[in-house]
Amino acid sequence: MNIETIRIKSPVSDENELGFVVINKVDFDPELHEPFDDESRAALASAITSGEIVPSMPELLAARDALQARERELNDKAAALAEQAAANEAEAQRLADEAAAQSAAAPKKPSIAELRDQLTAKQIAFDPAASKADLQALLDNAPAA
Repeated sequence: MNIETIRIKSPVSDENELGFVVINKVDFDPELHEPFDDESRAALASAITSGEIVPSMPELLAARDALQARERELNDKAAALAEQAAANEAEAQRLADEAAAQSAAAPKKPSIAELRDQLTAKQIAFDPAASKADLQALLDNAPAA
């Protein structure tokens, strides 16, 4: 017969340099023992899930209380995140409105076609291959009409 064992925490001493002892899995008592490592925790969880080890009523009540506390904590975090999301949305809208106002107030830069039309209207000669900057310079330096 194969008896499964787990490691539980135990004070380090001259006789116990590793800080754990091995016990039979079915002898685990959560009021007396603490699993030493993840492997032992997994073995205990598996034993509880399979029904090999049945938690006591105080353990079940403590687990319920811990879950309820965690649920409250998560609900509080969800509410805080929702509040932050609303604040972020309001700030994004404020920035969009501000950008729109600045765009409306900023002078529109004419396109190359518009610059050519303005130069033609003022009867200023220009090279058809001229860059936008060159066309703008011609227009800026044109004598006032």
